[in-house]
Amino acid sequence: MIRAILALFGLLAAAAAGADSLTFKGLGLGAAISAVAGDPRYNCQAAKAPGADRICSLRPQEQETVAGAPVNAIFWFFYRGHLTSLTVHFDAQHFNQVTQALASKYGAAEISRETVRNLKGASFDNQVHTWRQGSASLVARRFTSRVDKSSLRLADADRIREIDLRREQSRAAPETDL
Repeated sequence: MIRAILALFGLLAAAAAGADSLTFKGLGLGAAISAVAGDPRYNCQAAKAPGADRICSLRPQEQETVAGAPVNAIFWFFYRGHLTSLTVHFDAQHFNQVTQALASKYGAAEISRETVRNLKGASFDNQVHTWRQGSASLVARRFTSRVDKSSLRLADADRIREIDLRREQSRAAPETDL
């Protein structure tokens, strides 16, 4: 009886953890590239980005949304066919709408503040909302390189470090990269 109760508790805990996993449009870290590459709205190309050997992006004529807000650009980063990170750019006017939807889905975020400056030297208070699960994080920034653009970044820091280390080892010993 105790084993049955423990097993049930384990199943419920696993189900609850899966319900809250960090995702975008139902795809989480480790998802197969076929989920994006098979969508005609996206274009995938070879790349040598940190933690990725393929990058898929929304084609210029296509549209996507995040929490009902239009997306300006989206980049899916894959390594050996699996999602390692994702970056979404959208207009800063939609930041509160997006972060409220994320909080509804994932709970309260860790919020930090930083000061950013535009090219004219004006200062702006930047909000950074972070949700974490293990080494995975979902980070929403009110301002990115421009004060009129916001971003979301879903990534697994441990996985990206592992990939970068493997690449460094291959460069240090080219005979192992055959």
